[in-house]
Amino acid sequence: MARRPARAFETIFRTANPNAMDLLKKMLVFNPARRITIEEALSHPYLVALHYPEDEPVREPVSLFDFEFERQLLTMRDTKDLIYNEILLYHFQDKRDEYERAKIEYARQLHIPGRMIISRDADSDEDLEIS
Repeated sequence: MARRPARAFETIFRTANPNAMDLLKKMLVFNPARRITIEEALSHPYLVALHYPEDEPVREPVSLFDFEFERQLLTMRDTKDLIYNEILLYHFQDKRDEYERAKIEYARQLHIPGRMIISRDADSDEDLEIS
């Protein structure tokens, strides 16, 4: 898709709060390495009335393993099997243990470290540095 010149939000949303416009611009940056983080967004002046750090839990990113099914074309039978297996995880400790072992093995095979860090100083949308 060809690039189009950016339109100034101020001309589109003439009566909007300037802080809202600033936050929107920062959230809509295409390059995730340059996009505002969740922590930065929650600390933004526009969200100051909603920001309660003591009530905002932070955790490591979810494993890619947990969403591997989204990368496949699933039949109705596959979907039913996945739902059934998910139910088993909640009811049987041995199934949870097996799932956790499979998740660890998956990460090992992909050479994914425990935490993925995306460099925020990338200069272009095409050049993302992932370490």
